[in-house]
Amino acid sequence: MRITRSVAGRRRRTAIVATTGLTVTALLLTGCGGSSDSGSKGADADGNITLTVADFGQFGYKEAGLFEKYHELNPKITVKEDTTAEEKNYYPKLLQQLNSGSGLADVQGIEVGRIKEIVDTKADSFADLSKVIDVNEWVSWKAKQATAPSGAVIGAGTDIGPMSLCYNRELFEKAGLPTDRVEVAKRTAGGWEDFLALGEEYKKKAP
Repeated sequence: MRITRSVAGRRRRTAIVATTGLTVTALLLTGCGGSSDSGSKGADADGNITLTVADFGQFGYKEAGLFEKYHELNPKITVKEDTTAEEKNYYPKLLQQLNSGSGLADVQGIEVGRIKEIVDTKADSFADLSKVIDVNEWVSWKAKQATAPSGAVIGAGTDIGPMSLCYNRELFEKAGLPTDRVEVAKRTAGGWEDFLALGEEYKKKAP
């Protein structure tokens, strides 16, 4: 997990927005908020910072011990999570915060299905992450999702939501289908059309 924070002027600070999705696909976005943001207000006299993370559902960062690990690597930064149970309640509030320019946490979660709307309508509200990350480290189509027409990268994918196919080798054999995992993978390599065709073939031949 990568959490960064920078200053974008005296009254504007950069916040990170972490996003996940119904397909468990996530993005990191950066948003600019006003001086009345609910996120960190900067370091205290000893240089300690509380970094706020607002998300929905269960992102799993805290459960995986990533916040604690981040604190170990950055002793002066403490991560505080603010979780909303349902994304349908979370997202409208986030839009209000973006529209008003205040109330953003340092890290905000966004469902990946919302990224096009954010890129199309709110790109100017976010900082350009291309200055702090190497987009070449991400899958190209994932980086493209969060790249504005101007070329600004307002998000960075944290996962791509891959899928797995489980099958019964014995039943596949009885249906005259390949049972070797490599051969089965080849039969579904073309995407959903191949997957459905394999299913139809199985239905015709299976006992």
